[in-house]
Amino acid sequence: MSYFWNTADHLMVSLKICGSTPLRTDIIQANIVMILGMAIDLLTDTPISYYRNFVIEEKWKYNKMTMDTFVKDLIKSTLLGVFF
Repeated sequence: MSYFWNTADHLMVSLKICGSTPLRTDIIQANIVMILGMAIDLLTDTPISYYRNFVIEEKWKYNKMTMDTFVKDLIKSTLLGVFF
């Protein structure tokens, strides 16, 4: 976890994103850590979800999902995760 915190700190310094107070800087840094965590989660869960939907469920004829609906569901769930 400290790796993500330090990565967010380096990112803030390189992009010159700093708050006017230490509290604001910590809030910005916490948001960057959350976004990094969500990105890593998305990158690791997407191939597993794809395999489950299109290989395993297709094998047993349970799959009714197309690639189009898979991508739409992925985008919708990501946006819901960001905003709620």
